Amino acid sequence: MKTLPEGFARCSGRYNFYTTDVCPDRETCMRYQAFRFLDSEAGIEHYRAIGVMMAVINCNEKIDVEDVE
Repeated sequence: MKTLPEGFARCSGRYNFYTTDVCPDRETCMRYQAFRFLDSEAGIEHYRAIGVMMAVINCNEKIDVEDVE
């Protein structure tokens, strides 16, 4: 599976750094999958040009994995 282009922000899959609450949709979200492992498989070593956001309840930014494959 390919990763997202660099212009697409990645998602941490977590609502914040202080709790263990995670997004229930993160396993089916391409933004999270790219952040989790696809970027490193594609050779992206740093995020200087790629935004990373925290998960948001009722997120409107999700990119379904099925939509990309």
